[in-house]
Amino acid sequence: MDKDTLRHTARLARLNLDLLPEEEVEELASQMQRIVAHVDRLREVDTAGVAATSQPHALVLSLRPDEPSRPPGPDAILAGAPARDEEHFLVPRVVGEDESS
Repeated sequence: MDKDTLRHTARLARLNLDLLPEEEVEELASQMQRIVAHVDRLREVDTAGVAATSQPHALVLSLRPDEPSRPPGPDAILAGAPARDEEHFLVPRVVGEDESS
């Protein structure tokens, strides 16, 4: 994939490559070319005898029994908290006291 095709594809995906250095754009184009080449190799695989919905492993939905249970109490929930105050998590201040919003 050349750089022009990469830039066009990026524009279609609403990605802006203009802020990237030229060498990064070249590297991206090279990586995309390798991806496209890999997909082309996958297209060459003969899948005529393979069912369209076949899976390599059985699909099993493992669910726990739907039985009522008591929710954990505050002590169990806060057991792993690095800091707590009674029934609340304590976290570092994110906004200063003099901030207006």
